Amino acid sequence: MPEKNSITQILGTLETTFIMGETRNYGSYWAADYGVASDSFGRIYWISQGEGWTEHHGTRYRLEPGYLYVIPADTLARYGCPEEMTLSWLHFTAHVLYSVDLFVFLRVPFQIPVADTAWMNGQWDDLTMRLMQDRPGNAMAIDGTLKQLLAIFIDKAEVETEHIEGAARFHEVLGYIEANLTDRCTLSELADVANLHPTYFSTLFTRAMGDSPTVYVNRRRVEWAKRLLRDTRSPLQEIASTVGFCDPYYFSRVFKRLTGTTPGRFRNQPTEHHP
Repeated sequence: MPEKNSITQILGTLETTFIMGETRNYGSYWAADYGVASDSFGRIYWISQGEGWTEHHGTRYRLEPGYLYVIPADTLARYGCPEEMTLSWLHFTAHVLYSVDLFVFLRVPFQIPVADTAWMNGQWDDLTMRLMQDRPGNAMAIDGTLKQLLAIFIDKAEVETEHIEGAARFHEVLGYIEANLTDRCTLSELADVANLHPTYFSTLFTRAMGDSPTVYVNRRRVEWAKRLLRDTRSPLQEIASTVGFCDPYYFSRVFKRLTGTTPGRFRNQPTEHHP
C-alpha cells in the first residue's frame, strides 16, 4: 500500500462539480439497449421505489432501494426500467491533481448497500429542495452533499498504488502544466520542474500518468477546447490559439486523434443528458 500521506495528498486536491440532478418517476420508456457514453461526467443513482437496471464494466446491476450506485465518467452503459421506479440522480465531475478523474486512482464498488435509508432519502430530499430554491448557501450545500455521497464510495475503494505514488511525485509538474497550457510546455521545462533528466522524467511520468508528457499536455488542452466549443461561439482558430496551439490544423488533428471527431463536429453534436 502507498503511504497514507500520498493518498491524503491526492485526495486533498479533490475538486468536485455538481452539474445537474433531480428526483422523478420513470417508466419503461427509460431504456437504452445501446451503449450510452457519459462523456466527461459521472453519475450517482439512488432508487427509493420500484426497480430498474444498468449494465457497465461487464456487469449488470439491479437498481433497487437500499443501494447507492455510481457510474464513473467516460463509461459506456446500458439501462432500463421494466415497469416504474422513483430515481434520484445527479451528474458530477470529481478530479484530483487539477485534471485526473478520481476513479483513475480508486477502484470502487459501483453498488454499495446503505444501512440508514432514511438518512439517504433525507440527503436527496434536501438536494431536490435546494435545486428549486435560490439561496446564497445552496451551491456550498449541494457540493457538500455530493462530497458526502462520494465519500461512501471512497471509503470502500481499493487504491491504485502505482498511480497514487507516481502522481504524488509529479504534483508540482501537473500544477506547472495547468498554469502554462497556453505556452509550449517543453519536455525539458517539465523535467527541470521535476529535477530529472528529460528521458528519465518522460519514462517515469508516462508510467505514473498513463500518457507521455506531450500527450498529457495535449489532452489537457483538448479538454479545455471542448469546454470552449460547448460554451462559446468563438472561431476554431481563436480557440486553438487560446488553448496553446499555434497551428489550427495541428489542433484539429490532435483533437480528432484524442476524441475521435473534429472540433467542428464536436461543437455541432446535440447535447443530451441521460439520467
